[in-house]
Amino acid sequence: MNLKIKDLKDLYKDARYMALQQDLFSQLQIESDGEPCTDLCKLDLQGMSAAELNLPQVKAILYDEYEKVKKYVLEKMNALSGQPTAQEYPENELPDDDDVAFEMESLEENGAPDNFLFGHLVEYAIIRLKPDRLIEYLKVNDIPFARKFEKELMAFFETSQDS
Repeated sequence: MNLKIKDLKDLYKDARYMALQQDLFSQLQIESDGEPCTDLCKLDLQGMSAAELNLPQVKAILYDEYEKVKKYVLEKMNALSGQPTAQEYPENELPDDDDVAFEMESLEENGAPDNFLFGHLVEYAIIRLKPDRLIEYLKVNDIPFARKFEKELMAFFETSQDS
């Protein structure tokens, strides 16, 4: 799989992608900062490769499971907002301020990058299509406590499947 950032930027302009992201921004009461985060794009591409997932698969999930993806992201963001989570770093491994994962408070204050939805969409697609590859995706993205976070993501996914 030879994915490029340009391929992602085309997806960010897709009407369905923009509609879902806008739905999420509205429900989470956050705004776009108007810029995609290139570093996150690179990590997501590396993670997709590690998970053996391709862009057409991700796009198919976006179109076929719009409401479930929305529910997954909302469940995840609401559950993790302001709570100690598996994404937090151990005290002796704190990253630089530039490397800190997005928190809801930060999103509300600074806005979300235009590719906010993509990482969540990729997680959902991996869980849906290749759940045994989720840990590889998390490791490539340097998620601390990846095994614990994997279980949390699987639980959010299960909740999103309920009608």
